[in-house]
Amino acid sequence: MPNGAYMRMFVMKKGVKAGICLCVSVLMGMAVPILHMPVLHAELAGEPAKTLILYTLQDESQIDQVNFLDLLVGQFTGDITVADAETCDVEMLDSFSNIVYFSCVEKALPARFTEALDRYSGPVFAIGRNFAQLGSQFSFVHTSDNEVITAVRYLPQEIEEAAPEKWYISKLEVHADAGVKILASATTKTKEQIPVIVQKGDRVICSEEILARSLTQALNGFFGEPHPPKITCYLRLEDVHPNADPERLREIAEYLAEKKIPYLIAVIPTYISGDREMHYDDAPKLVETLQYMQDHGASIILHGYRHQYRSDETGEGFEFWDVENDRPIYQERTTEALTRADFNSEAAYLDFLANGKAFEREYIERAIVMGVQELVTHKLYPVGFEAPHYSMSAQGYKVVSEYFSHYFGQVQLTDTTRLEAEASLMESQPAFFHGMRLCPETLGYIEERNELHSLESIRKTIQINRQYPNAYLSAFYHPYLGVEGLKALVDALEQVEGAEWLDPKTRKQWVHAGNIRITTGEGRVEVSKPLISGAYERDFILKNSVKWGVVVVWGGPFLITLVVRAGVNIYRRINPVEKGV
Repeated sequence: MPNGAYMRMFVMKKGVKAGICLCVSVLMGMAVPILHMPVLHAELAGEPAKTLILYTLQDESQIDQVNFLDLLVGQFTGDITVADAETCDVEMLDSFSNIVYFSCVEKALPARFTEALDRYSGPVFAIGRNFAQLGSQFSFVHTSDNEVITAVRYLPQEIEEAAPEKWYISKLEVHADAGVKILASATTKTKEQIPVIVQKGDRVICSEEILARSLTQALNGFFGEPHPPKITCYLRLEDVHPNADPERLREIAEYLAEKKIPYLIAVIPTYISGDREMHYDDAPKLVETLQYMQDHGASIILHGYRHQYRSDETGEGFEFWDVENDRPIYQERTTEALTRADFNSEAAYLDFLANGKAFEREYIERAIVMGVQELVTHKLYPVGFEAPHYSMSAQGYKVVSEYFSHYFGQVQLTDTTRLEAEASLMESQPAFFHGMRLCPETLGYIEERNELHSLESIRKTIQINRQYPNAYLSAFYHPYLGVEGLKALVDALEQVEGAEWLDPKTRKQWVHAGNIRITTGEGRVEVSKPLISGAYERDFILKNSVKWGVVVVWGGPFLITLVVRAGVNIYRRINPVEKGV
């Protein structure tokens, strides 16, 4: 269950942002292709733009802002390189189709960088401050004092968005120069319109504190719309673990099947509560329900393996983030957390962190492989991933990208704290996702005991987001709340004219976990796996084999009599001459 504190404003701001025993040795090696259920997403037309993101920061604590920009640029290209403007190899600039520069501080840059950028002939999009360091092609504008604004209007599409209360933005002072075009303006408290995004030729300048929806629109024009505009809806059922109520799920499944709406189910293979542990082999009725859902429009998303790290109940706890210490997973859950104070030297602490990163990688890999193997044992086929509470380190996303092509939800932007989480407005492929694609969750969820207010908030966000080409309108819902709240959420999404429901089975996605390969496309899910994929499936088969063995032992004579009688009857039918014998 993701954190309830959502940052829906998508804002670039200085320092803080407001608002992802059966001959086993033989059987394990047998690859068995499975074709399951009738169930393609068009990639960007042509070659994606090769983009260089350059940044200038006060210190590395601001790297979350660079990652957020990476997330926004990833909406338009998956070929992104990120580099520090102060240390980058300036000879590489000409190898990129375009450059996006971000600075949240006015800081002197090496002369070689300014000269190289001045010579660069491709388009450049500059955000923030430090424009004076970017060469003569940016001399047509400078920033002035901050102004309190009430709204931002993106002028080409005349899309307006209200600003948060007491929101400050830097006014761009445009020099008397022909050919300057204002792309976005902000409304001040005194009703004055001030420029906040301006363009001259192929040079674009954007104020630092711009609302990210407006920034996304400006980037959309900078890159060029990759395909015809399309609004995408998706609905995700959250935190479905082995202790979930199959009756409530079945009611929801039948409603969505009747509506013919494709949807996602965030599934957790293991349920932990105190000393109690459950797996799906303990919940056969629930498995049957999930299989029914999978066959009637649902796509399974792996939502961690246990959705808890230390002693929390599944669904409440974090799995890939040590929330008590607000840091990545560096140790076993049963050990006392070590901090800098526990080490006599910085070198010893750095060794601990290095070992911790190795532990984190192995920990995440084990959870993914075991999770996929357990689900596939029950003929449940995950086609994407979502981290519990959207909390995961940068290394975590790299590990996940080695197993999944698609990630669903929101994204943690820094290893410093889990509280910096965001989502893009559209589907994105940022550099720190290492080729994986983000299908963003942009609307939030229906909150228990706050259903009406949260639904109204979702409706308002839908009205804002639907103005933007290629936006996602995506929300999640906890099935334990029952079907009625879900109907209200579905109704809100169905009101968006022309929107299309996301169905991973119609897109090209893949999951590679251990010896299991899952692919989707053209309405189908294909699975390639050994007959026994791992220890869980082996034990599951053994346990069920023992059950059948008991049946045979205790019911053997009766079963043998039935088989003999059936054989005699068949023989007599095909040999009527001997019927009287």
